Amino acid sequence: MRPLCTRLIDTDECSCPSTMYIDFNAMRHNLEKFQNVLSSTTKIMMMVKASAYGAGIEQISQWAENTGKIDYLGVVYAVEGVKLRKAGVTLPVMVINIYGIDIDFETCRMYNLEPVIYSISLLKQLVHWLKENDQGTFPNLHIKMNTGMNRLGLEFEELPELLAILSDCFCCSLTVKSIYSHAAASDDPQEDRYTNEQANLFISSASAMEQGLGYPLLKHICNSMGTLRHPQFHFDMVRIGGGLYGAATCFLPYLAPLLTAISLTSTITQVRRVKKGSTIGYNRRGLVNRDSLIGIISIGYADGLKRHLGNGHGHVWIHNCRVPFIGSICMDYAMIDLTDVSVENEHELQNESVEIFGHHINIEEVAKQCDTIVFEFISTIGQRVRRVYINENQSTNLTSPGDPVV
Repeated sequence: MRPLCTRLIDTDECSCPSTMYIDFNAMRHNLEKFQNVLSSTTKIMMMVKASAYGAGIEQISQWAENTGKIDYLGVVYAVEGVKLRKAGVTLPVMVINIYGIDIDFETCRMYNLEPVIYSISLLKQLVHWLKENDQGTFPNLHIKMNTGMNRLGLEFEELPELLAILSDCFCCSLTVKSIYSHAAASDDPQEDRYTNEQANLFISSASAMEQGLGYPLLKHICNSMGTLRHPQFHFDMVRIGGGLYGAATCFLPYLAPLLTAISLTSTITQVRRVKKGSTIGYNRRGLVNRDSLIGIISIGYADGLKRHLGNGHGHVWIHNCRVPFIGSICMDYAMIDLTDVSVENEHELQNESVEIFGHHINIEEVAKQCDTIVFEFISTIGQRVRRVYINENQSTNLTSPGDPVV
């Protein structure tokens, strides 16, 4: 088994006051929970787009391959797939969005990445490139159908033209591996009728494609929530991404208990006493109504800490206590009110770790305070934040996770 990378940043010796912890023990537990709702023949594609939701695409994908339970990886751009190949990942990789330019086609061929065809024009561009470059072989293709999401995808009425192009003698070496679509609201019970309509259109599309090609295709339409709420639409494969991090409570009615696999901490750089009536931070937004102890932590909006959390809208966890942000979140720093933290000597707090989200402060709570969703929040955690991975050979209490360990 290939050893996992231990850092997203190469310079391990550098100062990294803020850390995202990713617990592979918890992720495996969550993966097994998803597996329990699937048949033994249903494959799993793990979505690792956007640097695996901010957790680190190389390390997460290496872990996924090492589990032996993941059949495919999904990325959005070819450059993401290149990172996986350079990290030694050999699983099949589906690339959702290639632009139809020569460099994308060449990259897919060179690194054995399997592109999604989502329009007639894109397929024509690929065929033209193959002819111009005398390329008779090419990685597998995947066909994306628009069944109601109205994002990328082919319309049902375009399938005859698509099949005509694929049946051209020059294209006989092109193999379609799967056909898929995306349910727009599979998480919403009030939209189940629409989800059913999408699935029925997808079934018709898949049937037409298989009949036209003369061979079976992998069929998939379910994301994480679709997998849980619509087992009748599992088909041959499901696509699971954010659900493996156990961060969103929407999964809990179906898979409880999921474990928190991701947490974010920072470090108190300095503490200072301020008098009642003092103001904190830019534009004097933070006003203290008592003599207070203020801590400065080394994380800011450049690192993905949203400005919505400033001035008491958000909290951090330290010494078994929730303490509020005070003043505006700065680019590189944030200030917290430590006045109610019980310590014998306030200087003990300097260099102490604080939890921004994790086992004590739920990431979904933080996301709601920022008027966003969990996956937007974690996928925008910046590259100055060190990633540390808790490997599966380390001891972790899966039923009651404590503070993260390195």
